[in-house]
Amino acid sequence: MAPSCRIRAGSLRGPGCGIVRSPIRYEQRGGILISKNAKHSDRSWGLADVVVVVGLAVVDVLLFWPVFFEGEFVPRGGGDLVSFLYPRYAFVAQSLHHGTLPLWDPYLYGGQPYLADVQSGLLYPINLFAFVAFRTFDYHKLELMAIAHYALAGIFAYVLGRQLRLGRFGALTASLTWEASGFLIAHLGHYNLIAVVVWIPLVLALLQPALEGGSLGWVAASAMALAVSTFAGHTQMSLYAGLLVVVYVVGYALRARPSDGPQNSVLGFPLGSGHLSASRREFSSSPAPSPSTVRPPLPGGAFVPRGKGLPGDVNLKAPLPPTLVATFQERWLVPLRSLILLGVWSVLLVLVQLWPSYELTAQSVRADITYADATQFAFLPQKLILLLIPHFYGQTPDKYWGPPSLTENYLYVGILPLALALLALLCVRDWRARTFGVVTALGLLLAFADWTPLHGWMFALAPGFDKVRAPGRFLFFVDLGIAMLAGLGADVLARPLAAWRRPLFRLFLTGWSIFAAGLLLIAAPLIYLRLFVNQAQNATLVQQIDVSTSSFALALLYVLATLAFLAAYRYRWIRGAAVPVVAIGLILIDLIGNNAVVNPTPDDPTAGFQHPPVIDFLQKNLGHARIDTVTGVEDIWQPDAAALYGFRSLWGLYDPLTLTDYYWFWKIHVPGRSSRLYDLLGARYVLGHKNVVLDTKKFRLAYSGDSQINVYEDPNALPRAFFVSQAIVAPSHDAALAAIKAPGFDPGREVVLETGAPENQPGPGPVPATFVVDGPNSVVVRVDAPRAGYLVLADPYYGGWQATVDGHSAPLLRADWTFRAVPVGPGAHEVAFRFRPRSLFVAGGVSALAWIAALGAVAWVAWRGRGLTFR
Repeated sequence: MAPSCRIRAGSLRGPGCGIVRSPIRYEQRGGILISKNAKHSDRSWGLADVVVVVGLAVVDVLLFWPVFFEGEFVPRGGGDLVSFLYPRYAFVAQSLHHGTLPLWDPYLYGGQPYLADVQSGLLYPINLFAFVAFRTFDYHKLELMAIAHYALAGIFAYVLGRQLRLGRFGALTASLTWEASGFLIAHLGHYNLIAVVVWIPLVLALLQPALEGGSLGWVAASAMALAVSTFAGHTQMSLYAGLLVVVYVVGYALRARPSDGPQNSVLGFPLGSGHLSASRREFSSSPAPSPSTVRPPLPGGAFVPRGKGLPGDVNLKAPLPPTLVATFQERWLVPLRSLILLGVWSVLLVLVQLWPSYELTAQSVRADITYADATQFAFLPQKLILLLIPHFYGQTPDKYWGPPSLTENYLYVGILPLALALLALLCVRDWRARTFGVVTALGLLLAFADWTPLHGWMFALAPGFDKVRAPGRFLFFVDLGIAMLAGLGADVLARPLAAWRRPLFRLFLTGWSIFAAGLLLIAAPLIYLRLFVNQAQNATLVQQIDVSTSSFALALLYVLATLAFLAAYRYRWIRGAAVPVVAIGLILIDLIGNNAVVNPTPDDPTAGFQHPPVIDFLQKNLGHARIDTVTGVEDIWQPDAAALYGFRSLWGLYDPLTLTDYYWFWKIHVPGRSSRLYDLLGARYVLGHKNVVLDTKKFRLAYSGDSQINVYEDPNALPRAFFVSQAIVAPSHDAALAAIKAPGFDPGREVVLETGAPENQPGPGPVPATFVVDGPNSVVVRVDAPRAGYLVLADPYYGGWQATVDGHSAPLLRADWTFRAVPVGPGAHEVAFRFRPRSLFVAGGVSALAWIAALGAVAWVAWRGRGLTFR
């Protein structure tokens, strides 16, 4: 157990110390001196904590009350939630209900890997539960899944606060600030993004006991939480989360005094601890120690004996051996071991996702991006005003008029939390405040992208950071850092101020008063003068100024309310339970009032999927062919609607993991819809507006019964699967591209291969194959070949597909630069294509073993109550 000291009743004075008139016991825990008498500083959980957790779920409902009580939708405009995730998740749910785990998506982009696309979120436990639990998967269920993550954000932040020895008031302040933060609210449309970041406070909370004592079970628990976060499916935020964990561990290792030992419980569960580095020592003092024997107090008004003048002659400040090795072992060894093991273990846990995703990324359009691409959607310096005036540039994304974009740059966390965060930086002098202060500053600097050199260095030197863009998402660091600092600041107010903190608090209160006075007496008149002067301008400008002025007025009210609260605390006009009640009430009113209005809308974001006449026509006539919707019809027809209704499409909503060859084939190498290469794509129908411009000599109107969309047919479209008897073998991939672009090339009569045997037996044209199976992971066709030749399947070529002819293994060849072909002899044959990537099964086996080991480590520590340790 950790060392502690007992000081008997009496008077104790020291430099900057208050007066102690009752027995107080202190214990060194995780680099923080904790009062044993103060229940709010303990990690143990009780009924009050359960009530808080339930309250955080209620706050979630309040944040999205228009969805629950008025039938509105989120997010405003739909975002990726409706356009990207909804149709793909519906496809997964349908596949699972048919007993198939979809490794391949046959519907979008001509077909592409699905599980390997980390954005799929296929292995994320919450997604899997929803896919299996709901017989039908509609958009409302996806809304509820996204909304539920805000409650998880609050709960996990509360757990982290309690792990950091915050009282319930401090932990609740941190959790509310994070749960309703501008970053999370603005990114509601990016469900997989928020599903990653909400788990990170839990990762840190579970890692903390391991840092303090090296318990292997806690590292395993933290690694599992990090793995679950990664499965949610947003590589960029997983990279950022990894960086945050590193900063956190380094911050702990640089604490003022190394940890003297771990704790043996978290959340009240005896999950074991590491081997303790020292046994508990208790001391009693008859006469009060002199000031020279007392250290300056640590946060909370506690103080540590210098080691001399106490009965028992025990020196709590025994110097370490003056060697670098001793310093490293005392400060860094356990944190670094924990960090390394966390990284390795979490990678093994998610290897089933990472390995296939790595293979896909290497063959996708995201394989290489420029620095200019990487800095898109950076956080611009002028948007710092949104930290104080949330709606300065407009209240909602559809009315936003500032530099792009509100979604990527909204960071409002409330006025009182911001003040409490500043108070923590001033009055909390331990590694917690320093670490989250660094997290906040680092996130802001990186979010600025090319406005500072730091992001450029990360892009050039840090693995993985050269593959992601939108650096404004580093505001994740800013909002989470401010939230945890706000919790530390609230913890300062949870008890009477220690003597050494009183002048600092007075200084802070004076500074906040000057700030409020400046806003009230200088900024407010100038802003209102601007409003009046511009009344004669155009209506748009007047409206923009009106919204900015209104938001400023509200911000000023919250600044003044914060000043009143801090002054009331300072002069003890409110005390005891009234302090947290008033503070939490002010935070709730501020954050719900300002952030809850960002997303809800009465407009149904799924309207782009609702064209029943067109859908009915395609279901009756499309068969196994494809549709082409790249005609500018995306404003009324959702690009990924094909995945929702089971249509095969040439394209979809922009996906950075689209296969490179297929992307360039369609975007660059097909000269137009009138070319024969376009016919090779197998697009039988083209969807467009009523006034769409097409080659009328080639395309004919097939259906016009929808009020907005016409359907046109391409009679020359080749079947998706067909037989040809002529083959050209190109010596390289580039040569194959040149061959298919040659003027005389006819894909209906010949195929260009990169391996295999050439064939020169002219035939009458393509011989269509008959589809027997056409599912997510397999395609089976029957073909009657008049002579030896090749079956061509116009689906993208990708490693992991295996071919058989009449049950016997057959070579799968790259055909026409980006498609597939299999050699067949004369006669009737059944040709099967099955997607069985070896890397997936190997990685899956490794991940399964890692999960068994992690669960075993946690179970062992829970059973033994101590057990597996590093030391």
